[in-house]
Amino acid sequence: MIEMLFHFLETLFIGLIIGGGVIMAACVRPFLLQVLSGGGNRELVSTVEGISIKAWNRYNRYAFFSSLLLLLLDLIRYFAGLGNPLWHMGILGIIVLAFLRKFQIDRQLSVRLQEKPLAAAGSAEQNAGHRQVERLSKIILFLAVIAVVLPK
Repeated sequence: MIEMLFHFLETLFIGLIIGGGVIMAACVRPFLLQVLSGGGNRELVSTVEGISIKAWNRYNRYAFFSSLLLLLLDLIRYFAGLGNPLWHMGILGIIVLAFLRKFQIDRQLSVRLQEKPLAAAGSAEQNAGHRQVERLSKIILFLAVIAVVLPK
């Protein structure tokens, strides 16, 4: 019975990480990127940049807590003797660390946008930060899929 509950929670949490990441990357980001790359009105670009950062940050928080709870479930399974492999906990640990790094970069992006709203959007530093966050998002998605696909 407890194993069924753990399986349900694991499916829910991993679904939040993978599903939310795919929706953000495939639906939200391209729509906002059109406005950001248009270059027209600097105030509009700055506003959309702020919306983009806040939207990703909200997803990141939900996915981060999901990955922490998954790690907690794995630890409970391990200490209860329910046979959880250590590599699975390692993957989840890497995902947690990647989210922590994303939070740091998002904070830098937000601070830069608050300090210089018109100059930050589209700047080289801002674009570099976005590329780092995108790279981390791909790594998180890849590792989450591995955690689901490979048997425990």
